[in-house]
Amino acid sequence: EMPRVPHTSRPDLDNLVKSTKDALNGLAWRDDSQVVELSAGKCYASGNELPGVEIAIEIAHDCTLLRGEE
Repeated sequence: EMPRVPHTSRPDLDNLVKSTKDALNGLAWRDDSQVVELSAGKCYASGNELPGVEIAIEIAHDCTLLRGEE
């Protein structure tokens, strides 16, 4: 597996996150204000990988990331 290279040019990561959260309104949640934690990054696809997005949604029982735990 080839290492992924950070994508440091446009579009800005926060804009990608915002548009993705907005697109999931009414599908994954009523409104994206319900999102209490997230982790995001952007890298170039490597090797034979196709460009894309990976999304994992979980019900928040507590805010472990906000406490610095993973």
